[in-house]
This record gives sequence, structure tokens and C-alpha cells, in this order.
Amino acid sequence: MIETRHGDPREELRIKIPDACEEGASIDVANSIPCRLKTVEEQDLLVEMMLYCPERDLALVLNDSAKAIWELCDGKRTIAEINQEIGDRLNCSDIDLLSVLLSDVRATIIQLYHLSFLE
Repeated sequence: MIETRHGDPREELRIKIPDACEEGASIDVANSIPCRLKTVEEQDLLVEMMLYCPERDLALVLNDSAKAIWELCDGKRTIAEINQEIGDRLNCSDIDLLSVLLSDVRATIIQLYHLSFLE
């Protein structure tokens, strides 16, 4: 889950971002290589991570799953490779489970892209 905080990061206003897949977003899983924007500030919160984009004055709190995906968006891996790495970390080799995982990885990357945290 990704939550946003607008304005002062200390404010308690949290807005759930709708699933980007519902917006009809499409993404080339085999060839897309997501990369974190260099201007995004990160604050590690142990299990979670807070991201802040100064250009948009927008803060996000990533849960542990989204944090793992974010950290793998290094501009070197395709979405399929990110999915495989997450699967390996979970000791998951079942094709059906990897397919479900890919849907979650893809949705998280699309959300981060639409919020301008990835390029």
C-alpha cells in the first residue's frame, strides 16, 4: 500500500492512491526499466520508507513490499527482473504465484510512475 501526504510531512492527512491498473495503464513488463528520480528524498522507517518529492511537495509512505520494489527500481532491471528478484527473496518458484506477484509489482511501479517518483 502506498499512502500520500501532501504539504508538511508531519501532517496526518493520508490519502489512499487508487489501483493504477484500474486507470487502464499499460506497461511493457519485458522491456520497461523503471528508475528512481534522483530528486526524490528517502527516509528509511525500518520496515517502511517515506519518500518526498520536492517538485510536487508530495510525500509517500511505502509498506515493506512497496519499499522492496522501490529499492529495485535502479534503472538496471526490467519489471520482469524486479518481479523475479522479489520472488527469489520469497523463495517463490511457482509460476502461478509469480504471475500474481507480477500483477502487484506492476501496479506498484505504475503508481510510483504516475506520481512522478519514477522515470
